[in-house]
Amino acid sequence: MNAHSKGLLKVISILFIIYGAIKILILALGLIGSADQISFYGGLPGIVIVILILIIAASVFDLIIGIAGLKRYKNTTKGKFYINTGIFLCTLSLASFVLIIAGIGFDFVFLGIPMAALTLIDLVLSVFFIIGGSINKKTTPPVA
Repeated sequence: MNAHSKGLLKVISILFIIYGAIKILILALGLIGSADQISFYGGLPGIVIVILILIIAASVFDLIIGIAGLKRYKNTTKGKFYINTGIFLCTLSLASFVLIIAGIGFDFVFLGIPMAALTLIDLVLSVFFIIGGSINKKTTPPVA
């Protein structure tokens, strides 16, 4: 297998694990820090609840996918795994980003800009996962 593909997939998998943990920590701190603002508004609007659920889900998927990616990065037959999970995470990231912009906007009250930035970083990592999976798939020897 191409060493470039192995290295890329290993690094991206590690980044997914680190990034998922950081995102969960940031989300928890953001919720604690904005608890007084949430109570001021009389509770969370429905769109914010959907956004928080999507971001938490994306964070958990980042951790799971990162761990699974580390277990599979040496196997050349697992290129499709990286492509499929990358597409899934891209879709989840784009949905989260659209909901953040539509529901919160670029408002600091509910950390709109940082939340949007987190989803964009997730999108970039997902794209690199797809790229690494494509390289991995191309270097798979044909079955005879």
